Amino acid sequence: EMVEKVQLQDLVIADLSRASKRINAGLEIVENLNKQTNRSTILETICQGLISKMGFDIVLVAEPSNGTPQLINIWGAVPPDTNPEALFGQRNPLHKSLADAEILLISDLENNQHWNKSPLLGALNSKSLISFPISTGSGIDAAILAISQQVLPEFINDDETIFRLISHQSAVAINNLNLMTETGYRLLEVNLLLDFSRRLGSLDPTRILRILVESAMQVSQPAQAGMVAIFDPGLNLLVPQAASRYQ
Repeated sequence: EMVEKVQLQDLVIADLSRASKRINAGLEIVENLNKQTNRSTILETICQGLISKMGFDIVLVAEPSNGTPQLINIWGAVPPDTNPEALFGQRNPLHKSLADAEILLISDLENNQHWNKSPLLGALNSKSLISFPISTGSGIDAAILAISQQVLPEFINDDETIFRLISHQSAVAINNLNLMTETGYRLLEVNLLLDFSRRLGSLDPTRILRILVESAMQVSQPAQAGMVAIFDPGLNLLVPQAASRYQ
């Protein structure tokens, strides 16, 4: 009986130790998220962290594209002769997380009747998995599936809490970047408008049209050339008044 108590204590201590390591790893991932400067590196930070800090073997990222889930990235060593893209269209946890914003934590896939027949999971030699969405202000931005090729100890409430935190903080980071980008565009538009108004001054109409073209080119930076034309009803055609960057 004493031996059984000692063994039980050892199991409890081991479980607590694993939970503590997973929580600390999750907090490190969250901390690194706030240092990223674009959406791509945010997703990369999560995926690399799940592999290097939490011990998962393969991580897949998907996003909704015109209402259809699309696999956009894979991290880790995929088994030879396995094509995840070809299997992605079939039922898998990423579809669930994208559709229902649901977090899935499965420590022993073989005993999970709901997902143990998934062709994608089988091809990746999945034994355990987590799947969670990233929901921003405009809806579900992406979902992440992390796979372990070994059976993991049973997930506990603290595990779900840390993955919810990663999911939430990822969304916050992406929202902040979107806001910064939008604010930058708005400031650029205001600055260009102010500059345009200042430059007009008491210029003649031809010079005003020239400035209009130049200002429009600044707003639409990919444009290679621009022109202002006025429709002449007598000639029934557009008559150029000012142009920029034409050879």
